[in-house]
Amino acid sequence: MNTYDLQRLIRDDSTLNAGEVAVLFILTTYLPHAAPSVEAIARGCRMNAKSVRRIIKRLDGRWIRRQMRPGKPTIYAFHPPTER
Repeated sequence: MNTYDLQRLIRDDSTLNAGEVAVLFILTTYLPHAAPSVEAIARGCRMNAKSVRRIIKRLDGRWIRRQMRPGKPTIYAFHPPTER
């Protein structure tokens, strides 16, 4: 799936709130290897890092999968819901 199609799916998902959409859009700008820091995502979304961490936890398993690596940046992979 290309970035354009992924962003359209994000935009059209009515279950996402504005913060979730913003975080997902920022993560799509890092494709194909999304491994930005929470601080970089927060700067892109114009949000604070604490809010971004809460949003990422809510999105984990729904839209993204996180591969946490101690001492290295977390890798984010997109897994959009299949029913939409």
